[in-house]
Order: sequence, then structure tokens, then C-alpha cells
Amino acid sequence: MTGPAPATTTAGQATPVSAARASSQANPYSVKGQPPAGAGGGAGGGGATGASTKLTDAQQQQVDKLKVVDRSVRAHEAAHKAAGGPYAGSESFTFTTGPDGQHYATAGEVAIDIGSVQGDPQATIAKLETVRRAALAPADPSGQDRAVAAQAEAGIVAAQGEAAKQKTRSKDGQGDAPSPDALTGDSNTTSTGPQGAGVGTGGVTSRQGAAAYRKTQGAIDAGIVQAAQAAAAQPLALFA
Repeated sequence: MTGPAPATTTAGQATPVSAARASSQANPYSVKGQPPAGAGGGAGGGGATGASTKLTDAQQQQVDKLKVVDRSVRAHEAAHKAAGGPYAGSESFTFTTGPDGQHYATAGEVAIDIGSVQGDPQATIAKLETVRRAALAPADPSGQDRAVAAQAEAGIVAAQGEAAKQKTRSKDGQGDAPSPDALTGDSNTTSTGPQGAGVGTGGVTSRQGAAAYRKTQGAIDAGIVQAAQAAAAQPLALFA
């Protein structure tokens, strides 16, 4: 007596993972943000694969490369984060899914606060020096990192100018003794003798010297204002 023929099972190919967008990596499946649920925090920490899955030599090479990139990206962003201190935000990564189904960081970024400290140029200088160090902290700063460092440097120069301006105003406020010209109202004296206090080098009068100073100081002040406005317009930058 013969029974029914046994059912046969045909082994099919594994269902391919769908891609949200292409990446420059050999495996084109990547996602921005944190790994999906179930993914670990380290290199290749996500995506479970079946026990019977076996990678080809080419796939294993790809996984090995992804692990190297993952470690490098995480170390790079960690250096920014550590050096940036309270001004650095959280690290954000772009993940690529390898042929083993796990997720590897292949790009990252850290937000950094580059805004000036309102009314306190010395505090601004200290803050932007920290930002500059954070930008150049990794062993291999990116072009974006160097751009942020240059932006911080420009802010430092502007803050130094503002600090010098405040120091001058503070000194003037102490009430320096007025010059003879200020007492007499004569700022156009042309005396060349020892008492010719109103004449500067080359016969420049006190009035002309004051006008030249105001013109130069006005240009410096305008530069400081522009730098401060630029910093206020872009209080945040990104390390990459």
C-alpha cells in the first residue's frame, strides 16, 4: 500500500533588503539616525541573521571594511564631542546595513554652539577657543571641521576687538586730565616749540588727529558689529 508522495521543499533565495537611498559604500542600504530596534551600539551591532546564513568571501571583505569605517567615524565624532564640552551636542550617525544584516556607522556629525556671549567678549573668546579646539580635535579634520575652526577664529578676533574697545572706554571714563587745547578750545595751534602740545608729528593738529582716530575706530567698530551679527545669525555649526 502506497501512501501519498512526501512534500518537497524548495529552498528559495533570501529576500533582498529594500534600500531607502544609495550610499557610496559597496552595500547601498543606509539610514540616517540611530540603529533600528534591536541593533547594538557598537560596530555591526544590529540586525540578526539566520544561523544558516553564510557570507561569501566578497561579502566578508565588505563587512570587514564597514567595521573599520564604523570605528573611525565613531572615534572622529567622539573627539569632537569630548573637546567641545558643554557647547557640543549629541553625536548623530548615518548607518549602512551590511550583507550580514547588521548596521554600521558610515558618517556622523556633532552640532556645536558658536554664538557669542552677549556683552562679555572675554567669555566669548574663551568659548570660541574651545570650539576651535573641538573642530580640530580629530586626527583627520574634515573640510567642514576646518571651516568651523576658521569661523571660530574670526569670532575670536572680533571679540578681542570688542574687549579692547571696552577697555578704552573704561580708561576714558576715569577722567584723564584735559589737555591745554581742551581748556582753551584751541585745537589748531601751530606752535613748534616745547609748549606746542597741540601739534603732532608732521604738523598734524589735535583736531586732525582726533578725526583720523574716529575714522579708524569707526571702521573697527563696523567690523566688530558685522562679525557679531554673523555669529548671532548662525549660532550653531556642524562638525562632520
